[in-house]
Amino acid sequence: MLSTLEILPDEILIMIFTYSGDVITILRAFLGLNRRFNRILLDKRLHLLSDFVQINIRDDYYKFDVIQQVSQRLLIINGPMDKKHLCQLLQPLLSLYTQHKYLQSQLEFEYEYHKFLSVRQQLSDDQRTAIDLELETEFNELRNGVNIVTETYVERIRSLVLNEGAKLVCENNELTQFNLCQAINNLLLQFIYEKSKQQSALAKLCLKLFKILLISNPSNMKNRDYVGNGGCDVSYFFICVIFHLQHFYHSRVSTPLVNMDIYRAIVDLFLFAMQCQKQTFQDANHIKRIMFNMLNMVEQTHKNMFIQATQWGIVQIIADEYSLFEHETSDDYYCSYAIRGVLKNLMKNSRIDILRYICRHSTFQDDISSPGNIRETVNILTSGRSHRRLFCEILNDESFDFLRSNKTLIFILLDKKERQIVENLVNRSRDVLNQLDADGNDPLLHVCLKVAGCRHRIIEYLLKMGSNTERRNFEGRNFTDALQLPRNEKLLKHLREHEIIAPRAMQVG
Repeated sequence: MLSTLEILPDEILIMIFTYSGDVITILRAFLGLNRRFNRILLDKRLHLLSDFVQINIRDDYYKFDVIQQVSQRLLIINGPMDKKHLCQLLQPLLSLYTQHKYLQSQLEFEYEYHKFLSVRQQLSDDQRTAIDLELETEFNELRNGVNIVTETYVERIRSLVLNEGAKLVCENNELTQFNLCQAINNLLLQFIYEKSKQQSALAKLCLKLFKILLISNPSNMKNRDYVGNGGCDVSYFFICVIFHLQHFYHSRVSTPLVNMDIYRAIVDLFLFAMQCQKQTFQDANHIKRIMFNMLNMVEQTHKNMFIQATQWGIVQIIADEYSLFEHETSDDYYCSYAIRGVLKNLMKNSRIDILRYICRHSTFQDDISSPGNIRETVNILTSGRSHRRLFCEILNDESFDFLRSNKTLIFILLDKKERQIVENLVNRSRDVLNQLDADGNDPLLHVCLKVAGCRHRIIEYLLKMGSNTERRNFEGRNFTDALQLPRNEKLLKHLREHEIIAPRAMQVG
């Protein structure tokens, strides 16, 4: 027997579903009751999935592969579902928000910037000077605080820039009286915890305002604000809020209650600012610094689904932009220094997922496994029990083939006597037993000639795995010759005592 709801036409059911709460509430209430309800809930007329990620894709709803994939999984649900399971199914949709916003920001910037340039090119030098001064005067009013930001004020700034061709020029120096970076910090970023509706509305106005000001002069993204020992540009402060969920100048809140409206506005403005940089002045060193700043601020996976997916989406965007400069030279000293901090932070927070993604790009592979960095990389990856466990996971992951194939890795691990990790590496590929160090030593000879202390268990393993005891190094020494050296007298004794070699074999002298 049909229930009362089931006899209603689709159009009425769509209206009922629409007024039944947020997306999660609607799906938990009606998904899985029957196939017809499932079909209606996922109908593009109801657009629940796009509402979930808060993007407007009504007309081309099914062009996104991720929406089709999630829809197919939801269509076959045939029973009640708890919130956790439902959120897991919807999780892939959230990355769509960041990617869509980034592409949308590109189109928005290109359109408005072209319009601005068209107007400005028609002005004489005197006209430009006059209108720029007028915009500067209006901008300096923002020093009086966020209350100056009204619909009328934003519209005035918009008219000056897009209709009259005004350009905002600020000093990049962090010690200047006022610039765009300081304005963004003071009027938007510091209110990340503010829960009032009024502040949420002001954040949306600030979003419009700062987009217009960036259009007038994208180079203002280089403006800096003070950080205690110099200054950082505005991208640093954006990343601090997006990944640390705190304003740089405020003390850390243990359980921050983020205003999600303001968080979305900040993310939106950051993505727009990235497009400004990309289209006008971005270079290899600049994007690399953004990349390293971001990776140094990444923390453990956040419990909030939107924050978690937004952070992940931004990591993907920045990493992909960074990869575009893989053939350009950059500051090698800075990279060597920064890569250590990145590895320490990602390992500390168990973010192998992020490490895996960025290591898809050859630029980061080169940074992490270069001759100047590989030893420090191994030191970081073996700096504690939990790090060693993660290192073994990394060696078993195909995404890190470039690290496993590094010809010096096995010798660094042997120098540190990391037996378990050595075993993991050799078990993955016995070819490493044939690699040679700078003196022509294979791993077995390297342990005998260059590693100090207790080594008999490592040698036992290398012999068991088939190391060639007759191979000679560049000085003509083989395994037998190495054991007969005076400094290896104790090693030879241990090998005999543990019956790793024959007790009477290899007499010294």
